[in-house]
Amino acid sequence: MLRCYAVRMSNAEEMSKFADALPSEWNETLIELKKDYSFSRFTLNDFVNKLQEFKLCAQIVKNQNMKMSNC
Repeated sequence: MLRCYAVRMSNAEEMSKFADALPSEWNETLIELKKDYSFSRFTLNDFVNKLQEFKLCAQIVKNQNMKMSNC
């Protein structure tokens, strides 16, 4: 939409705006992502993919913990 009005943003600006819009439950994940040495070179697509990876990993750990607690 912004491109229709000739508004251009850098990758960092796009990621910052996107990150600001995320609920607070993502804060810890965002901190971890920013520790990645390649974070400054992420595109918005890379950033979203990493968020999805973190979410998937968290679900796997949660499921493993549930299985262990049921033993």
